[in-house]
Amino acid sequence: MIAQELDWGEVLHAAIVGVYRNVRNIKRGWKPKYNQTTASLFGDHILGCLGECAFAKWKGDYWTGVSNKWQELQSGDVGGFEVRAANMHHFRMLMHPGDHDDRIYILATIETPEIVHIQGWKLGRDCKREEWWDEPRKGRACFCVPQANLEPMETFNQLSFETPEW
Repeated sequence: MIAQELDWGEVLHAAIVGVYRNVRNIKRGWKPKYNQTTASLFGDHILGCLGECAFAKWKGDYWTGVSNKWQELQSGDVGGFEVRAANMHHFRMLMHPGDHDDRIYILATIETPEIVHIQGWKLGRDCKREEWWDEPRKGRACFCVPQANLEPMETFNQLSFETPEW
């Protein structure tokens, strides 16, 4: 587990991007997929953006969080990687049947807005085990990967990755 600090400018940027994403989705008429309320989606988007920003900072990448290029929107949250965020450190990483099998997923838990714990990572296809199927929130049945089954972040840099080309 890695504790990544964000400065207040990064926290504000992540919060603004989270609000922007939610407003954009409402404007486009997109409906919540997992039984969330419109109000809870604002918080979910902000948490997700804090996780993405922290992971990008840990990797040494600049995170804008906003793109209108279709290929960038389809290539992952941060440089080809998907980030899942939770507001409790004991929470599992949530994965859905339609999530990409060939992408690496990162779990980030938010201690405070400026302290994000990057808990570990796992390849999408390895997250979809029948024994992890659960319903952590009414109307949101999914695979719930226990943190103990995530790969440690210390092994992340030992992997070799192809960077997506835009």
